[in-house]
Amino acid sequence: MFYSATQCDAVHGTSRNTMTNAYPRAELAPPTRPEPPGGSLGRASPDELETWIEDRPARDTLQAVAVLDEALRSVHEVRIEYPTLTGLTEVLIARAAPVLGKIDLQLRQMPVPLGRKSLTLANAYAELSRNLANALLRLVDEGLEQRRIDGRGAAPHLRRAMVLLAGRFIHFWRLYQPLPANMWLQIYRTLEVAEALGVADEPAADTERLSGQTLSPDSVERLVGRIAVVGSAGVYALHHGEVNVLARWLESVPLQCVTEIPAGADESSPLLRLALREDHAPSLVTGHPSPAPEYRLVDLRPVLDAIRSGPGAQARTGSWHPGTGALDRRLLSLWVVPPTRRFSREPADVEPIITVTGLADIHNLVRADYRHQRKLEVGGLSGLPGSGGSSGPARDPQHIPAALSLGIGDPEEREQLSLAVTGSARHSDEARFLSDQNLDRLGAAWNDAVRGINPRIENTPQPGALRMLQPTAARLRNLGAGGLNLVLKSPAQKIYSGDLIAVRATRKGRVVWQLGMIRWLRYDGPDEVTVGIEYLAPGCTPTEVRLIRSNTPVGNPKPALFFHPHGKAGAGALVFSPAAFAAGNQVSFRLAGEQRVVKLDAVRPESHTFSRADFPMPASSHP
Repeated sequence: MFYSATQCDAVHGTSRNTMTNAYPRAELAPPTRPEPPGGSLGRASPDELETWIEDRPARDTLQAVAVLDEALRSVHEVRIEYPTLTGLTEVLIARAAPVLGKIDLQLRQMPVPLGRKSLTLANAYAELSRNLANALLRLVDEGLEQRRIDGRGAAPHLRRAMVLLAGRFIHFWRLYQPLPANMWLQIYRTLEVAEALGVADEPAADTERLSGQTLSPDSVERLVGRIAVVGSAGVYALHHGEVNVLARWLESVPLQCVTEIPAGADESSPLLRLALREDHAPSLVTGHPSPAPEYRLVDLRPVLDAIRSGPGAQARTGSWHPGTGALDRRLLSLWVVPPTRRFSREPADVEPIITVTGLADIHNLVRADYRHQRKLEVGGLSGLPGSGGSSGPARDPQHIPAALSLGIGDPEEREQLSLAVTGSARHSDEARFLSDQNLDRLGAAWNDAVRGINPRIENTPQPGALRMLQPTAARLRNLGAGGLNLVLKSPAQKIYSGDLIAVRATRKGRVVWQLGMIRWLRYDGPDEVTVGIEYLAPGCTPTEVRLIRSNTPVGNPKPALFFHPHGKAGAGALVFSPAAFAAGNQVSFRLAGEQRVVKLDAVRPESHTFSRADFPMPASSHP
């Protein structure tokens, strides 16, 4: 998967002192390529490939894509001499680019969500773009391995591949579709190769332009920076069509992917942090995150300056600016995060409080905690209601902090889960955050539970396959009207901007879990992450949601969280995984032991981790 330093020296004609020891291959997962069988396209010349395509006239766009995909697979999956491979790839790109442009134009004129036939066309576009990008990345790898090209010879292939890869991001985002696996990893890998070759910031030539692409050719690092910025702009909450124009507008903004803190950045400067070893969107950070080889930073200050400058001359010339449709205000609300603007410096609790991140973990642990509190109320357990810890023996399951309970999923109790906070109490400002009194006890209690305090764990056939759910201890730094500022201590899992987070609190003697979304984060040290949290709800209830068709539940239930939207009397809201449900779906879920059936008139993707649907609550059948 990596070239040696000797190969790098041979390719570039440079001494070992000026080269890194190794750099990654451009292809993310190259297949094993055998010799081409006789009579296959793998043994064809470029002219013969042209003739082969000409002999297969397409009746429509889909058939043209099928012909090109067949040719790409026939060429890409076998071993071919490099000069022939280069010629075949150039023929395929010249043939495929106009087809991609035609599909792109059609898709931009279609409303979303797409119908079945249009979705087939969209999938064909994504597949053809991916195959073309892989073909170009193969030219880089094999050209360097065989010493046919140097870094400057590889640069045009890397830039054209990056245009295709970036176009796939825009394609999925404008259709409000989730990204396929490894897309972020692939552009990060391409960036690393370009950096190792010393061509990441090399500008593109006009001859590298691919017809039908949303993005113009540019340097590799600027294209990666542009996708990183668009990906952090709440793409699934943008209005239809905004993602295309935003990506094009960013062509005028100078963006870089750097390893060190940008010059002039202070504690409130927003940066995007790209984790090159993770298939994940960049995270918004502030302050001075520690530099590391596996991370890159994109400074958002040039973007903010361009937004604040206003349309100006652009408006007079008819050019687009984020001020159109008030997108500028929405972007500023995402990226401008000085603590003095978003948080008041109120006294913070000195005790650590309990938090949980991620929809699945919130769903399971909040359910377990509510169930624990219910048992305390009816005398089923001894303990201190509203307490995050206790002084009981470490081996006593009754004294395990409620958030650590593993007894999740009793069918008869799932139906009874309810926040049971209504009316004015739901919007009360009397919340008090609950803490575990001893962080060491929190860890010890969890370890005891894992070892078998709960009989469900003892009787599990494959205990090693069970992923243990863990909360994260945090300290409240400051509190404002719109959210919280928390310092997470040794997070149990990776934290990203856009994640859901729940915070354990009590209101009028009852335990509630407040729900929020991480808007920004800052790495203060190896074991501390400061996060800015936007409130979503003062309390949430875990439930399962099922799709209803012809008055019959279909499919498996999906985990979700229910809450009452603030300021909307008689309304309810559900958050669930992206693409779990679509607008217009009729769904059912249980609340307070009662089955509710609602229609999701609108489903709004809030981030890459969850979508939200608001709806009028049906009347309860209970008196």
